[in-house]
Amino acid sequence: MVNRLKSAIKSFFNPELPLFLLGLITAAIICILVAVIFWSTFQKGLPGFRVDLTLENYREVLFYPILPRAAKNTLITSVGTIIIACFFALPIAWLIHRTNIPYKKFFLTLMFLHVLLPGFLRTMGWIMMLSPEIGLINQILRTFIPVETGPLSIYNVSSIALLQGISMTPTLFFMVAGAFAAIDPALEESAEMSGASRLQNLGRIVLPLVMPSIIAGLIYAFMTAVSMFEVAALLGRPNNIHVLSTLMYSSIHTEVGLPNYGSAGVYGVLILLPTVIAL
Repeated sequence: MVNRLKSAIKSFFNPELPLFLLGLITAAIICILVAVIFWSTFQKGLPGFRVDLTLENYREVLFYPILPRAAKNTLITSVGTIIIACFFALPIAWLIHRTNIPYKKFFLTLMFLHVLLPGFLRTMGWIMMLSPEIGLINQILRTFIPVETGPLSIYNVSSIALLQGISMTPTLFFMVAGAFAAIDPALEESAEMSGASRLQNLGRIVLPLVMPSIIAGLIYAFMTAVSMFEVAALLGRPNNIHVLSTLMYSSIHTEVGLPNYGSAGVYGVLILLPTVIAL
């Protein structure tokens, strides 16, 4: 009995304990924040500890005429984001880690720089190039095409998905890069000696080995895309294009009256649902 007690005390003070406690504290903070948001959805007006709960916020949000279109736009932009990110990130990861392409460090540096640049700043750069009125590319095109505005426009759902996908490309790249780099070169060499082409090598050796990492990266990219705000706000609001995150922002930053935290919490719950399904 004494030995068991000593063993239990000794295991309690193992080196992993601080990290374990840190994980518990972080999880508790996240759960508390989610619980507070969920509690606010059942209260009208400013949040508090009142017990007079109501479903008015849910009725107001779920019967809001713009909600179906915003939910559809959120789904389209989120799926488009992971398609675009996958289209760019996976070939780049393969080229850098499975080929002898030159200037690998240069391309990796560009990836890091893209992560460091704020999304708001990147989106503003695209607006300055492709805005129908002030876009530099459109100004050049209007010297050849007799139109007053355009002919290209960045204020649409497709452009939101495209820019969010480009924004998520470095994140997805770094999530799958480790799996690409960890593949044993002997597997590819054996396949080539057996007569497999480079394409067969990629499809039968590389992709099956990195597929778990790719799926995990796509799930994370999808969850992030559902809640992304700055691109949708800058490109969607001029043409009255809404997603769930911009509706949540509008509920708090109202032009008239007090912020509606309850409705914002309901939008948060709606954003949380697809991410929980993805998890």
